[in-house]
Amino acid sequence: MNAAPAPVPPSERIEFLDFLRGTALFGILVVNIPLMVGPLNAYLAAYSLWTDPANTAATVFIRFFFEGSFYVLFSLLFGVGFHLILTRAAARGGPALGRYRRRLAILALFGVLHIIFLWYGDILLAYALFGFVLILFRKRSDTTCLVWAGVFAALPFVLTTALAGLIQLGLSHPEAAAEMRAAFAEQENHVRDSVATALAVYPHGGFTAIMGMRLAEYRDSLPGYFFFFPLVLGIMLAGMVVARRGWLADPAAHEAVYRRAFAVALPLALAGKAAYAWLSLSASFLIPDAALAGATLALTLGGPALTVVYIVLLRRLYLSAKLRAAVQAVAAAGRMALTHYIGQSLIVTTIAFNYGFGLYGRINIWQGILLAALIYILQVMASPWWLARFRRGPLEALWRRLTYGRTAA
Repeated sequence: MNAAPAPVPPSERIEFLDFLRGTALFGILVVNIPLMVGPLNAYLAAYSLWTDPANTAATVFIRFFFEGSFYVLFSLLFGVGFHLILTRAAARGGPALGRYRRRLAILALFGVLHIIFLWYGDILLAYALFGFVLILFRKRSDTTCLVWAGVFAALPFVLTTALAGLIQLGLSHPEAAAEMRAAFAEQENHVRDSVATALAVYPHGGFTAIMGMRLAEYRDSLPGYFFFFPLVLGIMLAGMVVARRGWLADPAAHEAVYRRAFAVALPLALAGKAAYAWLSLSASFLIPDAALAGATLALTLGGPALTVVYIVLLRRLYLSAKLRAAVQAVAAAGRMALTHYIGQSLIVTTIAFNYGFGLYGRINIWQGILLAALIYILQVMASPWWLARFRRGPLEALWRRLTYGRTAA
């Protein structure tokens, strides 16, 4: 008889994966906070509310050390988790794919609700949609998965470069140039209006107006499904291969693999992220040009490379006996990643929006970093306390109950 499908019990979890996931929560929050307390279109148009040297340095700090690396870590872990969930379900003899599709559908619902009621910058919906794509690769060879991972990862750079080339070609023809410049001017007016509206609505408007503004910003973010999210899918596919090789399942093993990975990734990370941090300060994400193409290439190479560097360094911290208590606390936060991810949006938007403290547009970049650190520390401190009393985080428990029914209790 087939075993009843059930979630992974805490005793079977891989602590190193939870530790990585718990660490990624901080990086994700540092990147997200400026977009939670300031207008999306200001970021897309390379327009900053804070132009003083300290905040410019803070922006460079975030773009070098955080942007393009921690969502990559989450995406890698999603691919690893995909492989582990299906292989464990198959080992138990349960209906693996059906339950996994239901799990993804529920994750997509969480993402939709997150967008509507909290923040437009949700990534859960994209993860759920890409999870269905991963199913198509579950029986493909490592080589096939890695080839497609490279194709998806390169897609944002290819599209950006192609559009930048087409724009330059159009501008070289006088008749087309006039129409294009008019369109660019109209787009610039839209950006200015959107920024002004966001600065008025979020800290002063009612809940309905805030929801409308949030959905408008979400519509403006939709091109990210072509110019940002393909890399996420590519990293997920790479995560499947990493899981098959067992490189993260036993962090004490594979010393040679980690050493070689660090040696290759470090120079690429330093060069790529430095180039991205510099180019992105002037590149507009709204009108593709050579600077944006260069920034996209630099981030495509440097972001994942820095993720590899972080994984190697975090592995050393994880294996340190002196840091065992801290590692366990961070791993506990990783076990509650969904709760904490949504919780971060709830906390920051309450601080920023009118139904809370109304500080939208008044928290600068450095203050956002400090706020992220404070929220993260509180989440790490609260996680062991919660898990000492409950088996899972509240949203994790709901997700599993909706997926598996009573067997998730």
